[in-house]
Amino acid sequence: ELLQAGDLTLANELLGHPYEISGTVIGGNQIGRTIGIPTVNIPISAEKMIPVYGVYVSTIQIDGKIYRGLSNIGRKPTVASKDGSENPVGLEMHIFDFNQTVYDKPVTVYLHKFVRKEQKFNGMEQLLEKMQQDIAETKAYFDTIDCEKNKELH
Repeated sequence: ELLQAGDLTLANELLGHPYEISGTVIGGNQIGRTIGIPTVNIPISAEKMIPVYGVYVSTIQIDGKIYRGLSNIGRKPTVASKDGSENPVGLEMHIFDFNQTVYDKPVTVYLHKFVRKEQKFNGMEQLLEKMQQDIAETKAYFDTIDCEKNKELH
């Protein structure tokens, strides 16, 4: 219920760890690349509990390494599917400072904070503007965590 309500903080606290979604990276429409925000796409298993559609502060494990970024879970309503039908539910993640090709690799995405609900925008320009705001907010969140950890070390 907490995941579907967007209360990721309490859900993670009760779980004792960040909620995770695992899968294999697949090819997408490659629209993110054209707007300067490349993403990896991970289908979500039908058996997996899907949290509320939206944007999340996330980390991803690839080949044993953890990277930071921002994920969207949902149907990508602003971007039409290739055949014009509704997009399938999936997870799309922009990984900060990452430029590797990871198609067909198994990955695990960890959701740390709910940012906002998924929404449809009036075009790519409006979507890009909001994504840039989401990225800035996510980087600020990670900066805050880093500051808190540094305080603990001193």
